[in-house]
Amino acid sequence: MHLETSFKPYAPKDLLIDLAVSKENNRYKEDVYLLYNPVGYGGIISVGKEIVDLIHSFDGSTSISSALAKLNFSEEEKNQAINFIQYLIENDFLKCNEYKKNSSKPEWKKELTCWLHITNDCNLRCEYCYIHKTHSNMPNCIIYESIDKMFESCKKHNYTTLSLMLVGGEPLMRFDTVKEIISYCSENKGDLHVRFVLPTNGTLITPEVAKYIVQNNISVGVSIDGLEQYHDKNRVRADGTGSYKASMRGIDNLIAEGLKPSIMVTVTEENLEGLPELTEYMINKKLFFRFSFERDTQTGYPCILKDQNHCIEVLQKCFEIMKDSLINGKLGWRFQFGDVTFGRPCRRACAAGKNFFAIGQDGSIGSCSLGLEAPRSNISDVHDVITDIPKIFSDISTTSAIDVPECKKCVWKHSCAGACPLQTYATYKTFMHVSPYCYMYKACLPEVTRIYAMTIYYNNKKEV
Repeated sequence: MHLETSFKPYAPKDLLIDLAVSKENNRYKEDVYLLYNPVGYGGIISVGKEIVDLIHSFDGSTSISSALAKLNFSEEEKNQAINFIQYLIENDFLKCNEYKKNSSKPEWKKELTCWLHITNDCNLRCEYCYIHKTHSNMPNCIIYESIDKMFESCKKHNYTTLSLMLVGGEPLMRFDTVKEIISYCSENKGDLHVRFVLPTNGTLITPEVAKYIVQNNISVGVSIDGLEQYHDKNRVRADGTGSYKASMRGIDNLIAEGLKPSIMVTVTEENLEGLPELTEYMINKKLFFRFSFERDTQTGYPCILKDQNHCIEVLQKCFEIMKDSLINGKLGWRFQFGDVTFGRPCRRACAAGKNFFAIGQDGSIGSCSLGLEAPRSNISDVHDVITDIPKIFSDISTTSAIDVPECKKCVWKHSCAGACPLQTYATYKTFMHVSPYCYMYKACLPEVTRIYAMTIYYNNKKEV
């Protein structure tokens, strides 16, 4: 659709415009800004100062043609600007009452995700782990009953994808079972797309295991809490010895097969000081890594909350390392902060108890892995997974940050979406409260958005 220059756009009231990197610090000698509309579907983008000036010139009373006339653009630049204005409107960075958008909000993909707890056994005894280990395994009868019910429900409701998280404990303690599950799904899934995710401590990823993982397109997340001394404070074997070297061997085995795993970093009181050094390591290895705050639903108060200001200070050091690496041309890595989402407005941080649920090794049903501590049903009693799970967990599945009075006033409510609802409930005994991590999220998210914008900018420069 052609964009009329007589239209009068305006910037949405929620639009964030911030300097991502100044020309003094940019090897390309230009100011770079981030644009982000938290209630839009355009995500975060990076733009130059001329686009920011253009947006500021629109107030709903100024036409596109008159705004462009003030900016002294050439005819070619005007045409490019009109095309970009249309892009900004289509992606929710500008509003225009006279213009009918070509695009609508993205259609929700019908996907069911299940945490399949195939073993409660583990070769590690991590200090902060909320799973109480035993030597029990999920019997095959429960495994295949669960999978069959998910297949049947997905097909009944026209779901296109089933994501199976094969977890524990340490799932690779049952590597043969993992292979059997993947073979069974391949033979019985029909037209359903089945995606496999393997969260692991990495210690059991031998060259043979790595080869199988790559050949079967399994997504892998390896838990690393820091370089040697910091990792080994938390992630120890049953005999008290550290697991760092074994985990790193596992990562190297995957990389040797051409797969870079996601690195899952739990931010705790014990490993906090080592995060800057770990950040540099991940960047140099060009890995995807994620920082998540520890969870404690038993006491409700994870230890990392003791000194939130210090935690923020250390995380800010990590953010500075990330920004400096981008400025200096170290690309190819990716970073995620918790469950934060920028590509669409979210009402809650996860789909727990809705289209995501967990099945324990005994067949018990939890809203997620944390929810297995207080299961509410058993897979044998569930007839239609997609309709029954939201009913079983109706209090959790309907929680929304939009309904919490303090969240309503926050610009980040659609990004953090209230963080983990079960942690909030454990801390305050209600879902209608801000997360215990709210203060730290608010302090970190401005820097996280800046890192996202800088990543986009420098990656685009590299491609050009």
